[in-house]
Amino acid sequence: MNKTRQWAVLTAVGCLAVLVAGWMLVVKPQRAHAAQLRTQASGLQSDNNTLRAHVNQLRQMQKDIPAQQKTLAAIATKIPDNPALPALIRQLSAAADGAGVNLVSLAPGQPTIVGGATAATSKAAATASPLASISVAINVQGTYFNVEQFFSAVESLSRAMLVNGFSLAPVQSNSSTPTGTALPPDTLNAQITATVFESPQTAPVAAATSTTVH
Repeated sequence: MNKTRQWAVLTAVGCLAVLVAGWMLVVKPQRAHAAQLRTQASGLQSDNNTLRAHVNQLRQMQKDIPAQQKTLAAIATKIPDNPALPALIRQLSAAADGAGVNLVSLAPGQPTIVGGATAATSKAAATASPLASISVAINVQGTYFNVEQFFSAVESLSRAMLVNGFSLAPVQSNSSTPTGTALPPDTLNAQITATVFESPQTAPVAAATSTTVH
């Protein structure tokens, strides 16, 4: 082999060595880096899709806010976050007047956390349970038809009321109203036990006292 051929072979080997070194030192790391960037880009795309889904969900929830507020307002009317006894008394008085019965007495009880603890003595229980109950004893007098109308009116109250029991008994023939007016002979005395509810958000109020309506 002459020197020219040897130099050609050595030159070819050197060029091949340079190409291999360039591949190992430059091209291969860049390809690995490119593959890493593609993986990161795929992860970012997945995160973007998840974020878009969350944004769309929040937008849908925002559209539903008015309906949810309306529902919450209706619930707040039926189960207020305080005893709201004056409003309850007014509603029952109006129901009695509309039904033509005499509302003899109305006696609310003490707020009690549903589950047994007394609202006035157990603040921890009030935090644990979102619902309190208030017993209500109602006494009305009227004819059977009028008493039935009063029951129907109670069912239509804006405040949620659960009637637990009632009793009917004839009124004595010589009985009269507090104003001295004689009662009709077919007048019935209705004793009603019921429960209204409260969703407390603050410290419970003290027990309400018995109220007699004249």
